[in-house]
Amino acid sequence: MIFVLTVVILWFVYAFLLYRIRKSMFSLPSALLPLLLSSIIITIDLGFNYLAATNPSLNDGIGLHGFFAQFIFSDNGWSAGLFRQYYEISIFVSCVLTLTFMLVQFIKPVRKKGKKAK
Repeated sequence: MIFVLTVVILWFVYAFLLYRIRKSMFSLPSALLPLLLSSIIITIDLGFNYLAATNPSLNDGIGLHGFFAQFIFSDNGWSAGLFRQYYEISIFVSCVLTLTFMLVQFIKPVRKKGKKAK
């Protein structure tokens, strides 16, 4: 949960700074793209952990095999069911972010019209 909150807070800071620096050129898709890419990378990482947990020939027991999984899971209580649950949640989040990104691509940003010089 702390990992998710950290990612969301960092994304809000990134989007705010992007808006402050590029006010006239700001677009929501450019702000959503890093969040979408990180979600897809985390989904792949969790999928790899789920695959390793369900295939006993890959290892001697259940363990963390990816970089992001170390931040998501606590030190105890690992199980194949827990890996699957987090993987399914991550797939859902990635799909929602992908659909949101695609829908936002169709929204045209409102540009402020400058005063005309006479």
